[in-house]
Amino acid sequence: MTENITISEAQESDLPPMVSVAVDSMEADILTSFLYGHRRAEAARKHTESLTGSLGKRFTHPTNRCHITKATDTQTGELVGWSLVRWEDGTPLADSGGSSDQRDFPTVYMTEVKKRWNRLTAGKPHVGALHVNPDRQRQGIGRQLIGYIYSKYDLDNERVFLFTRATSEGFYEKLGWVTADATEVDLSEWEGKGKGYGMHRAPQMVRGPKSL
Repeated sequence: MTENITISEAQESDLPPMVSVAVDSMEADILTSFLYGHRRAEAARKHTESLTGSLGKRFTHPTNRCHITKATDTQTGELVGWSLVRWEDGTPLADSGGSSDQRDFPTVYMTEVKKRWNRLTAGKPHVGALHVNPDRQRQGIGRQLIGYIYSKYDLDNERVFLFTRATSEGFYEKLGWVTADATEVDLSEWEGKGKGYGMHRAPQMVRGPKSL
């Protein structure tokens, strides 16, 4: 399934298709639906702006502690997936600020995520992003990207962390990750009962040395 896929280092010129793949892959995420409802254009615009800014800095200010890798279809030349691996510098992620009664849902949610992330990752490598075009998922591309970064950056002897969504937990378990913690938020407490929202779970996972 991946015989026509090549993995290589991403370049700044790859930024537009990388952002497009990421935005498309996040469209079905429950948090995107919760935050934006049917306002898909607004969600896509905000995700695009955020990713363009954050990824753009990775290319304009490169560092040997952050690497971006792409998966390309050799038959079409299309970028179909990408990953980012980086090393934490040991600096805790900052609290988002504000009193608890003034915070909106994104602030409270990210505060909970950061608390758990800080306990786990100081000074350790982590997979900061892994996105595959929705039309090309379940074809081994994500596994190929992970295999490449493990080989390229000698991660087999490291403890590698990641933060993901519950729907991707099984995929990472097959690659050797185990769940170390999880952020759980009852979305119905923010949106109101009877609207179809329940508990949202976002696992923080770790893969120890030589899991594969």
